[in-house]
Amino acid sequence: MHVLLAYTGNNPGATNNFDLTALTDPDFSQRNGHYIFTERYRARYLIAQSAGMTDSRLLTPTFAALNSDGFRIGSFQQAAGVGGVPTLVENLASPYLQIPQMEEFQFQGSKTAVGAQQQWGLLSLITDGWTNNLPSGPMIMQEATTASFTPAANVWSGPQALIMNANPRGGVYAVIGAALQQTADTLAFRMIFPRTSMYNNRKLRPGWIAQNAIGSFEDVITQMNRYHLGVWGYFHTFELPTIEVLATTSAAMTPILRMWTIYLGGDLNLLNQQLAQMG
Repeated sequence: MHVLLAYTGNNPGATNNFDLTALTDPDFSQRNGHYIFTERYRARYLIAQSAGMTDSRLLTPTFAALNSDGFRIGSFQQAAGVGGVPTLVENLASPYLQIPQMEEFQFQGSKTAVGAQQQWGLLSLITDGWTNNLPSGPMIMQEATTASFTPAANVWSGPQALIMNANPRGGVYAVIGAALQQTADTLAFRMIFPRTSMYNNRKLRPGWIAQNAIGSFEDVITQMNRYHLGVWGYFHTFELPTIEVLATTSAAMTPILRMWTIYLGGDLNLLNQQLAQMG
């Protein structure tokens, strides 16, 4: 199982180690604008972005005890707007970065340019039981859109219903990869599955970086392996997942979602079996 979390803030000037604020999230607690994790997670990917970012880091009491400068992020995107070509990603393959528990988790950005700029940070976290193993079965790519909506800037939009471009065969599917394309400034997206396994009684919302224009490059991680995050979740065609986006401007949008799925079969019990095995 994996989840995408986000921070953002308006860096007022040439400010180093500017503290970004954790976005309000229905499933994760905060203190002083920082997430606090009460169960074990590992960081799979880190993304930091702004038009003039010169550095970024993570800071907790545990990280500071090991290195007073915290945990530095090597890959940060310095580009106008979002959706760089391609977006840079800090790929933390094994050994993964263990996330400290019961500590305020700070995400900070630096810049030298004069003038305020919005900065963003994304955490892609995995659970201890996560693997990138995929179920067997025929693979098919499915495409869907949403009704037009206008999300507020720099917050998660909340669930938006999917409208399938073509009716899939009825039954149970595993989502093994997803991409969201939107011509406006959209930083990231998450999927919300009606039925999913709970992780320590917490519902996780998996997600990834958005693609901002038709014909633009996807991030390098996705180009190398579209299925790098393993199974995102499972759904039955009677209950489709929904999506939410993190947009950087408030403007009407009708994003396109592409899901790479594996068809498991028509028996609803297959959904129950797969959910019981999720880690």
